[in-house]
Amino acid sequence: MKVTHKKILSHRKRLSLLLSDGEFQERILRELRSKTLRISFSETMSLYSDSSEGELYLGGLKNLSSREALALVMCYPKDDLLWWWIREKILAEAYRHQYKGPWKFVQKILNINEENFALRFFLEYHTSQELFGNLLPLANKRISRIKVQRAYTKVRIPQRKRGYNDHGSRKDDSKWLPSCVHLGPNPEKPDHQNKVAKTIIESIRNFLWS
Repeated sequence: MKVTHKKILSHRKRLSLLLSDGEFQERILRELRSKTLRISFSETMSLYSDSSEGELYLGGLKNLSSREALALVMCYPKDDLLWWWIREKILAEAYRHQYKGPWKFVQKILNINEENFALRFFLEYHTSQELFGNLLPLANKRISRIKVQRAYTKVRIPQRKRGYNDHGSRKDDSKWLPSCVHLGPNPEKPDHQNKVAKTIIESIRNFLWS
């Protein structure tokens, strides 16, 4: 079927109307909230009672793909306290990938605090069918694996020291390093992680664990 210029304009006009329709956006957000899984606190809340036994960390976000990250950004309930912790993890992962490819889009969506604006920006590049048909199942699958865990540190038994650390046999760096080696500091990587979000996360942790 041949796609004419007139049909393209008609599609863009319908899309523009949908994006400007606040009721349409609210309907999508309500449906997302009703179909997205929530993390059960029946087991994890007991960990907050005493944080002295080990530091708490958020598990279940290892090896997160850009597609899964986008799914969580679009679907995870923003009224959940753990959202800011999850957001921090996703931002760190986007930074690790240097905001390349799809991670740039993920980072842009994360920087939009208003859900309606984030949804509008998303729908300019994706469809609602993709949101519910592909991203929502991905988000729910990953959410089912997320949980708060306690990191227990392994007890280290001090070892008796034997002999000397250095017998004076180490060569001077100038005698074995090539002259072309750069010994200065590496250039800083771009960091778009939100410092305000980190402050909010610390406040939540202090509230939960105090």
